Amino acid sequence: MSPLFSRILPAMASAYSLQTVLAIIFVPQANEKYYDFGGAAGFLSTTLVSLYYPSLRAKFWDRIPDAMLPNLTSFAPRQLLLSACVGVWSVRLGTFLATRAIKAGGDSRFDQVKHQPSKFAFYWFAQATWVFLVGLPVYLVNSLPVSAHPPLGPRDYLSTALFAASWLFEIVADHQKTTWRRRKNNKEHDEKFITGGLWSLSRHPNYVGEVGLWTGIWALSTASLGTAYFPHLTWLLAGISPITTYFLIRRVSGVPPLELELAAEGNPAFLMLSFVLFGRASHRAAYGPLTFPMQKAGDKKFTGPEWEHYKRSVLTPVYCDLLLTIAYLAYTLNRFVHASGVGRGAPCLSHRGCDLLQMTELYPSSGLGAPVLEPNR
Repeated sequence: MSPLFSRILPAMASAYSLQTVLAIIFVPQANEKYYDFGGAAGFLSTTLVSLYYPSLRAKFWDRIPDAMLPNLTSFAPRQLLLSACVGVWSVRLGTFLATRAIKAGGDSRFDQVKHQPSKFAFYWFAQATWVFLVGLPVYLVNSLPVSAHPPLGPRDYLSTALFAASWLFEIVADHQKTTWRRRKNNKEHDEKFITGGLWSLSRHPNYVGEVGLWTGIWALSTASLGTAYFPHLTWLLAGISPITTYFLIRRVSGVPPLELELAAEGNPAFLMLSFVLFGRASHRAAYGPLTFPMQKAGDKKFTGPEWEHYKRSVLTPVYCDLLLTIAYLAYTLNRFVHASGVGRGAPCLSHRGCDLLQMTELYPSSGLGAPVLEPNR
């Protein structure tokens, strides 16, 4: 088994196990109200497993006599920062989305799917994949022995600032949308779509914040992922986190169903997404013939001058974040390529050596011996 794979296997098992349990509970009930809450719980539990797995293994598998769960202060600052970022994001967003679904009596995204057990179960397993891929930088960093982490530097502080700013951006956008919707339900305005506040800068500012904060989390992880403990370019592999977030938001579960939901209201065009998720027959029964090509935000719903002006003057979501991600990847790659000794024969801890290093750090009296240094292969 690959050393890298064996280090992230506990996190993968945790992500899929929890969603499997939730699917067993909620699929027979056709209950989608706790779907987003399950995703948030998945990030929290998998982060904790990745952080405490060495101690849990030592206690219950290796049966080291004095094995105990370590105090938070015993972890590396970068591990604590990354785990805290995932924690506060998960609690806030999971609570927000679950509360909204419960108040609304359900989630319209699953109106048809929840009555098809096999497809509904697939969504839970897809959520496990999302939890694993997006949280990958954190799980990898948490697998690194404490003493192998480089100290925090300017890049880490900038990355943390990017996370904090993006998280605040998302929170404010969600609050503005909630307030707008509540005022509309109270008949205080008759606007068809929100255009004020952060929504005057982007058609989906909450999604801009989402991509930005995961970009910050990934950037915060790169210093540790660039150490000799990991295979060369592991830090680049971890970039799948913000890229997956961008792809899902822009092409799958974020912008398309939201904007196509607007387009479908009183209109036969639910377009390609409905076809992919529900099939041609159900699509035709619910919305009429399939229409090509796939239109952008509300093209079918809003055709008046207000919408056309809004589309021209307001950015489509998260393109800038994707460009920033690519630019940062290129910049970091350039630094690694030109850095002497990095990834070109630098000493590397073997997989067994890293296990020993973690055990001797946690339990000095275990007598396991010192870690072994091997040439990088």
